[in-house]
Amino acid sequence: MNTKHTLLTVQEIKNAFDVSFFDTIRRLLFELICGISGWLLVMLPISVITIFFSNTLNNPEKAN
Repeated sequence: MNTKHTLLTVQEIKNAFDVSFFDTIRRLLFELICGISGWLLVMLPISVITIFFSNTLNNPEKAN
């Protein structure tokens, strides 16, 4: 997503809320969206492959 990596501590989040509530919420939501998107990009292909091989191993006669 062409974003820089941020390491947020509890104190940094508290300070950010003191400076600007809405900007902090916007940034945290963006971090959440990036995290969820990254996990989806990794887990969806792994899930499909796992289901495919699981079905193949459980029903070898249907695979042919």
